[in-house]
Amino acid sequence: MRSGFCCYSAPIGDFEGRYGMSNGDGNLGNLSRIAEVRDVDALKASLGKFQGDILQVGRGPFSCRVQMMRTEDIGLVRGDLANSIAIRGEDMSDNFSFTPVTAGNQRAIWRNGQTASVGTMVARGPNTEYSNLIPKGSRVEMLSIRRERFNEAFRHLTGHEFIDGFNWSLVKDRAAAVNRISAYISRCFDQQRARYVRRISGGVSLDRPAAEDDSRRLLDETLIRLVVDAMNTSPLSGELKMGEHVVLLERAMSYMASVPLNDLTAERLCAEIQVSDRLLRRLFNQRFGLGPIAWARLNALHRVRDELKVSHPTNVTVAEVARRHGFRRAGAFSAEYKRQFGELPSHTLGSRGFPGVQNLTAQVEGSEYSPLLEF
Repeated sequence: MRSGFCCYSAPIGDFEGRYGMSNGDGNLGNLSRIAEVRDVDALKASLGKFQGDILQVGRGPFSCRVQMMRTEDIGLVRGDLANSIAIRGEDMSDNFSFTPVTAGNQRAIWRNGQTASVGTMVARGPNTEYSNLIPKGSRVEMLSIRRERFNEAFRHLTGHEFIDGFNWSLVKDRAAAVNRISAYISRCFDQQRARYVRRISGGVSLDRPAAEDDSRRLLDETLIRLVVDAMNTSPLSGELKMGEHVVLLERAMSYMASVPLNDLTAERLCAEIQVSDRLLRRLFNQRFGLGPIAWARLNALHRVRDELKVSHPTNVTVAEVARRHGFRRAGAFSAEYKRQFGELPSHTLGSRGFPGVQNLTAQVEGSEYSPLLEF
């Protein structure tokens, strides 16, 4: 079995920059990492072939502790979120992804605009679109398996072909099998964390290089067998299709993205998508915890932040960028920006903008951002 698993965890420090991502000496490569992510862009960069937006919904400085492991065929990721995030986009990888629903992520809202109960498992096929909301305080653990490898293993272990080509589905009525998957993934990450603690406390690691190949094979074979067991004995439920209300939300968000913020009103929005103001407010609050106009302002704040990060402070001012995205009152905008991101927009432009990116690139030589889940 091909593999490349390496139990390396980078020390967590105060490494600041465009991505605000902690990193270690890298002498064992990027196949496994513990990182303290201080910016949603770092989270997005770590997800490989994901294309789209990850928006910070919760206010204040962003924080997410991320643990990742990878072999040639399997990727594991655990995220502990201190802020709510909204994920909208598409995963362009050729992988199957599986997320056991646990007490740590049961409040998450998936593609169909609904939650899933503990003991079920969200299954996603290759090239799937995302429209999820992950609340603050959530712990999400996800397993990705290369499609070719999973199909081969499924055929070998069950004697028949896996039903390929699904998009979003829910594995139900297999709580015991799903719980075994969740427990094994959690144990992998807990052991990784324990090794990290031993290293930073000066303890002697008990890991032996001679045992690495066995550990890699055990990780691959155990997880694949557990997932095949769950998927083989429980046919996938109906695809998690977007319901009528979710389609309305998508239409509303598409329209809001096309209209300048200072021209957007609730009346105009409701007239455009032909829905009542009461229903639209209820749908947005159920999905994001925000009304439609507040959601539009959040998106505009993120667009301002994205532009500030790639701008040079000698060529542009915060006020100019803010006006381009519909914020007319500079003082009120700065206060709103700081409430959302925990820093003034001038700080984003000065230390995270173009000079900051250049300095950061010189330090890390680009190696820190190679995505761990890109097979």
